[in-house]
Amino acid sequence: KSLIFWSQQMNNPSRATGGFNKFDIEWLKYYYIDIIDGYKWAVCKDKESDGTYEKFRLKDIPMYGMIDPGGFSEIKLMKSGSRNALLIGGQPKETKKKFIFYAWAGKFGKPSEFIDRIFEAHEKWSPLQWRIDPCGQQGYIYGDIKEARIERGEHLPISQLPYETKKDVKDDDIQACMNPMANGFIYIQESMKDLIGEIKQYPQGLTKDLVDMMGKLNKFYWSRNESTLRKRSERPQHSYEVSRITGY
Repeated sequence: KSLIFWSQQMNNPSRATGGFNKFDIEWLKYYYIDIIDGYKWAVCKDKESDGTYEKFRLKDIPMYGMIDPGGFSEIKLMKSGSRNALLIGGQPKETKKKFIFYAWAGKFGKPSEFIDRIFEAHEKWSPLQWRIDPCGQQGYIYGDIKEARIERGEHLPISQLPYETKKDVKDDDIQACMNPMANGFIYIQESMKDLIGEIKQYPQGLTKDLVDMMGKLNKFYWSRNESTLRKRSERPQHSYEVSRITGY
């Protein structure tokens, strides 16, 4: 199936050279959440070869959250043209299908409002781990989040993403999503307008906060075969980030 992606790229030089959008919006697959026998399920909207619709119980999907702080009214905490972004996704075991369950981007007047949003998302989706971009003012927000979880008495596992100095690493991570998306493995909800807009306009769009977080999710937690491949390597850092005294 990977040949589908590369043949499309070769037959569309304008996309390959960055003149237009690198993603084809028709590559996206969609799902909806349904309640079956008291459990929430992600139900794919595209039919399988046998005419059925594949579904996955949310409780069984390892989820991970990505955080990119960037948009506050305080000048010293604002990255030009950037927004705060939160994205939660997961990959069911034994499948190549990958799901985005939560995608939000926007600006707040102060960091505490963004932190409230993070805890709200955590309460609803309970990701196993949050990762935060370490660049710029993100270190300041990271410290506030760790303090907030102690004050609230809530368990919110969080650690920083590796600091990377390689040129164009953000775009490399984003474009690494092209292959799985072109092969129909990335599923989102049709209500995720901000994410769809960024995908549709990349790389010409003014913002790419959500697609950047999607790229990071793909890089660190999504895999071609099993979503659990990276979990073992994440455990040492996760344990380090949890206080032995408070458990937060």
